[in-house]
Amino acid sequence: SSDTCAGKYIVLAVAGNSQLGILGRNDVEVQIVNTRGQPVSAYSIEDEVKNIACYEEIIAVNTGREVHFIDTGGELVKRLAFKSDILNVYFFNKTRALVVTKNSTAIVKINS
Repeated sequence: SSDTCAGKYIVLAVAGNSQLGILGRNDVEVQIVNTRGQPVSAYSIEDEVKNIACYEEIIAVNTGREVHFIDTGGELVKRLAFKSDILNVYFFNKTRALVVTKNSTAIVKINS
């Protein structure tokens, strides 16, 4: 999965280097690169990435039952878990997003 942020960054989910993580899963690295292809930062997730959405410098990484909100510096801003499968995340702005699950929708506050 991939997306672009603010026209300045490209965000990619890249499968790990075949090292097994928890429960035998491969780690996934979310890589943030600039428009020249140079690495800016990275964030590791021990799960499969379903999709990625960006708004300005905030990135939503959907892993199925969790959303990891990270910044372009690779730092976790907030992590939320849901009872049903997450289909997609849509940003209203940099502080609020709509999370659409298989059974419901939720408006979430991104920064605590």
